[in-house]
Amino acid sequence: MKYFKSPDGQVFGFESDGSQDDFIDPDFRPITEAKAIELANPTVSPDELLMRRRHSSALAFLAATEWFDDVHAINGDDAAPPTIASARDAAKAFIKANPPT
Repeated sequence: MKYFKSPDGQVFGFESDGSQDDFIDPDFRPITEAKAIELANPTVSPDELLMRRRHSSALAFLAATEWFDDVHAINGDDAAPPTIASARDAAKAFIKANPPT
């Protein structure tokens, strides 16, 4: 295989026998197989993994507590208890400030 990287960072592989050379864009840059594997499978930093976990946890918390407002509305209460409401607001703020990558 012959490997190339496009200007926008995509990795392409073509048969080394030349049968696919017509598909190789002039802007593609040749790269090694090792570089193609590295680019196609980027490593994720521990900080990024932690951020993804926090994001997933915030979404799960919001989903799990969404019914609080409904229950309190049905019962005639104003809203969920302040601790739940403030935690939900914090989770929403975190998600907004840290969109998933």
